[in-house]
Amino acid sequence: MNLSIAVISDLHVGNSARGKDLNPEASNWATDDNYLESFNTFITENKIKADYLAIPGDITNKATQAEFSLATYSILLIAETLA
Repeated sequence: MNLSIAVISDLHVGNSARGKDLNPEASNWATDDNYLESFNTFITENKIKADYLAIPGDITNKATQAEFSLATYSILLIAETLA
């Protein structure tokens, strides 16, 4: 049985996120308008599939409820694309 594992880290959902869609505070730190869409396009175009998704850390920036809610939504979208 072959298993594949995808790893994503350092999402920093919140005011340090690279993507504006991962940044509920909409600070100027974000450089990508729609990071999740770009990431999911990359996964799809490269036919990347995984049985498991590991997220070793830095999921949010300040560990607020809003950040974790957005992170949960975002991670589920990524996991769905990898399935």
